[in-house]
Amino acid sequence: MKLHVLFTIFLVLALSVPTLAGRPPVTDRMFNDHMVLQSDQPVPIWGRARPNEDVVVVLGDYRKTGTADDKGNWRVVMDPMPANSTPQTMLITSLGVGGDDLKLNDILVGEVWLCTGQSNMYVRLREGQIKDAKKIIAKAEYPQIRMSFNHKPWEAITPETITNHSAVAFFTAQQLHEQLKVPVGIITVTAGGRALQTWLDLQTFNADPANADIVEHWKHAAEHSPKDQMYRPFLRPGSMDQQFMKQIYGYGIRGVFWYQGEAEAARDWGDRYVRLFPQLIKNYREIWENPNMPFYCVQLPAYGKPTDDPGAPSAWADVRDAQALTQPNTGYAVTYDRRDTDLHPKDKQFIGERLAKLALEDYYYKNVVGISPSIKTVARDGDQIIVTFNHLRSNLKTENGDVRGFAIGNDQGKWIWADAKIQGKTIVIDTQAMSDATLIRYAWADNPLGNLMSQQDLPVAPYQGKIQ
Repeated sequence: MKLHVLFTIFLVLALSVPTLAGRPPVTDRMFNDHMVLQSDQPVPIWGRARPNEDVVVVLGDYRKTGTADDKGNWRVVMDPMPANSTPQTMLITSLGVGGDDLKLNDILVGEVWLCTGQSNMYVRLREGQIKDAKKIIAKAEYPQIRMSFNHKPWEAITPETITNHSAVAFFTAQQLHEQLKVPVGIITVTAGGRALQTWLDLQTFNADPANADIVEHWKHAAEHSPKDQMYRPFLRPGSMDQQFMKQIYGYGIRGVFWYQGEAEAARDWGDRYVRLFPQLIKNYREIWENPNMPFYCVQLPAYGKPTDDPGAPSAWADVRDAQALTQPNTGYAVTYDRRDTDLHPKDKQFIGERLAKLALEDYYYKNVVGISPSIKTVARDGDQIIVTFNHLRSNLKTENGDVRGFAIGNDQGKWIWADAKIQGKTIVIDTQAMSDATLIRYAWADNPLGNLMSQQDLPVAPYQGKIQ
């Protein structure tokens, strides 16, 4: 047999036998240089290796061993680690197989949050899109803030990298880092125009009888034109979950920051939001196996023109009401007071700061004021209505001038603007102009007139309810 034929046979045989050395395990793409791992709780790490191969993960003094399954998927859970601002190298190797370790460099341990939502969470910190962007970008040297945007690799924040990332997410991280004095990692997963139903797990969503009307609606999607606004792909239940979110499920996080709801407000889906939002929170707490995982949202800002009609319906107010979470470890940042009527307001800094301060007060128990006052009771006292408030440390004040934004209504559907006065920590409303008033509103409009706030400049949350 000729020499070149023998060589060809040898080469084919050699390539057909799996190599036993030189190929370390790999991690999922969520794990790469510059990442932040969540402190003080178990931290899952996962990836791919050879089937049934033993895998070792080492970070400083912490070490875990796991075994890949028959398909080569491996997963280990690191023991809880304290926050650590000193960069470390993670080594990942296999037992009994030669070859180099996989090394992930510049790893920190601190507080990790998921930031998700639609376009206002997506908007990146760039000139022309964000207020004062040029000045903020020039000063953005934050080696202990790390961010990952829509599955792209982690980056430390510098003037060169900050424009790749969500403005709201950055401002939130900046405030957390300054207050907590630990590294902060932000995973941003976001897409414009998405309705809340797209984030929900489809199997769970379809199995819930409360969602039967939406499930039935989408059964007929194929019968409608692609141009039909109610059957657009970005509204399909489960689509955000399947296309974007599944890849990050299980990564160790502290909690979720949520900025979404414009899609429902634009379609008058407030009744849908009030049902689905608690389902989403429950869904995420189950996914992360943490029934107390904090979840904080941005209550929708003002939008459109103010109205002089105190009884006008408001789809934006309906969604804000659905976002007024009262479950443990949940909350909402009230934002209507800046009255930027753009659908994508350029002032994202105050939104990020309010989100962070909300978490700092409610979850981290820091001495900051982050929870907006909200109406607690509305009770009749003769010709007056007395309004009391939650989360109020000192007397109320107005943004400017007399109290505006309160309206009272009766059972016949008539509404009038109310004469409201501040008395310390309460509001007193004169009902002589409508003695049969049974309902009350505050800041209830697409673009509310309300100007009531705490001494710490946090606006009073919108409200609609009965007079007791």
